[in-house]
Amino acid sequence: MRARTAPVRPRRTPSGFTRTRLRSVVDAVVGSVLTARTLAARRCGADLGAPSRVSRAAPGEHGDVDDDAGRSADEGFAARLRRETAEAHGAAERSPFMEELLSGSLGPAALTTFLAQVHHLYAVLEPAVDAARDDVVVAPFADDRLRRLPAVSADLRAHAGEGWREHLVPLPAAERYAERLRQVATWPAGLVTHHYLRYLGDLSGGQVVRRLLARAYGWPEAELRSWDFPGVPSPKRYRDHYRSLLDAAPWDEAERGRVVEEARRGYRLNEELFDDLSARLPEWRR
Repeated sequence: MRARTAPVRPRRTPSGFTRTRLRSVVDAVVGSVLTARTLAARRCGADLGAPSRVSRAAPGEHGDVDDDAGRSADEGFAARLRRETAEAHGAAERSPFMEELLSGSLGPAALTTFLAQVHHLYAVLEPAVDAARDDVVVAPFADDRLRRLPAVSADLRAHAGEGWREHLVPLPAAERYAERLRQVATWPAGLVTHHYLRYLGDLSGGQVVRRLLARAYGWPEAELRSWDFPGVPSPKRYRDHYRSLLDAAPWDEAERGRVVEEARRGYRLNEELFDDLSARLPEWRR
């Protein structure tokens, strides 16, 4: 099978999608690869060309912005986790790579490289979760409906051809990130922390990113399954349930503090990954 090539198009944002709204999506994507702020863009209307009603979140309001309107900071540990990682999340928000990718400005090799990095991370995270799924802390979060590795592999095959495994070359920042995932594999709370950062982000923003890529490059959404969760019919209800699991996790105050610090570390690792990707923009621009 030959690797896919994207149709050549003028460098512009997707039709009807303003630069401001594109920026809000980019901010969300980088926060945890796909953090929940993208949901706000989606909830403004199924038509991404509709006028934007989304303003930037204030400090401390990253994540599921619309879903958490009216929530008080003392409702539970999930709210505290979001609040106390707001600064680290904000520092990770700006990504030239994601802005250019979502605007249709890059060649198809950019998506392949990005997916290869995501594959590298989930190839470490998902086996670690499987190995720990009998642990009392990890078990409630080990939901097979969230698995990403099969979908990411399918997308790589669709865009890079049968030789897609040759593209699984981690960038230095991806390798550092993966090494941290290996280190926390035997620490249940740390494993759950990275599970939260990656899956809840992907679940929240996936449909927006998927539609943007399909529109910008002409790729069918069936070949952009990395951000599709067919087993989760209501992402909002699932996120609410996930937050309740975080609130109920059997962690004392000291362990909760370590979880917060690990989440900050996760955001920094993700920021470094997007920095590595952004450094390669000149070779992908068309």
